[in-house]
Amino acid sequence: MLIQKNLMRNLIKNVFHKRNKSGGIHQHQINSEITDLLIKTNLKSLALAALIASLLIYLQIGSENISACLSWFGILSGAYLLHHLISHVYFKKNIHIYSRYWLYYFRFITTLLGVVWGASSLFFFHLNDYLHQAFLAMSLAMICGGAIVVYALDRYASISFACGLISSFLPPYLNSADMFSIAIGLMFTTFVLYMTLAVVNFGNTLRENIALRIQSNIHKEEIERLAYYDALTNTPNRRLLADRLNHSLKLSQRSKSFI
Repeated sequence: MLIQKNLMRNLIKNVFHKRNKSGGIHQHQINSEITDLLIKTNLKSLALAALIASLLIYLQIGSENISACLSWFGILSGAYLLHHLISHVYFKKNIHIYSRYWLYYFRFITTLLGVVWGASSLFFFHLNDYLHQAFLAMSLAMICGGAIVVYALDRYASISFACGLISSFLPPYLNSADMFSIAIGLMFTTFVLYMTLAVVNFGNTLRENIALRIQSNIHKEEIERLAYYDALTNTPNRRLLADRLNHSLKLSQRSKSFI
């Protein structure tokens, strides 16, 4: 009777173990891998962001609002420094258990970066200087294209960055009451929305590929467990014993020693 109870307990444990693997643990592994990839790739994109920000500041040398532009550059640097500190803590502490919360932190930082980049139009916008306005829109379009591609694995990060960028970029263009400036702002908005939709679809495909790879690894482990362990008692079977014995024999033949 006691043996039957133990067998039934192990059987129920195995069933819940399978459900857990296919459910929460499976989703946790996806979030953990996506968080790793997002933070690693985002650190590599800092060079492009620094280059474009430096070019924008360089064009303002000698202008009256250079001090305001430097203030914007300081805010942008602070936002990237905050992101770098969060990334440093994430990798140093190796606390991937809370990957879902780290995704929330990452989305907050991407929203903040989008708002700060878009707010550059408040400092660099020159009324009736269409060439300067077009250059600013083109520069931010480059930033948006690179950032959204980097954030492709997480559609919420891509959308939050794009929304923050558009919401803080458009006001100077729309409030200028100049049709050409408004057209530049609307064309920029159209480009950002198009890039966001395209990258979100691409990111869903990448996420599905990651999920399929993790699921295949889980199934591989499950197949090996079923092949080498008893389904009820979860104890090693004769096949595992034969496999380990053959492995030991090959090692002994190679090293010319006894088992």
